[in-house]
Amino acid sequence: MRDYKAAINAFNNLLRDFPETQRREKIEYLIVKSYYLLAEKSIPSKQEERYQKTTSTYMEFLEHFPQSSYLREAEKMYQDALLALDRIAKQNNNNSNNNNNDKKI
Repeated sequence: MRDYKAAINAFNNLLRDFPETQRREKIEYLIVKSYYLLAEKSIPSKQEERYQKTTSTYMEFLEHFPQSSYLREAEKMYQDALLALDRIAKQNNNNSNNNNNDKKI
């Protein structure tokens, strides 16, 4: 888990220190991938936040590199993150409904 967090920090520091790097496209892709993998490996209480970060970094990547050779892979992670967020929202809604039903009894 720490490796993904460390990778995200290292990639962001690299972009901050070398904003004109020729490897920016790959680095931004790797940030998306790292957030996605971090979310997948996270405990349930952290997943929603991390999948949301995956989607937002994907959107930044797409804005910067709409013709990227990494786009197909990044798009797959983005779609998977959206599905996971939908699943989490449904679970949260079900838990909320169950808690409300328990209170009525």
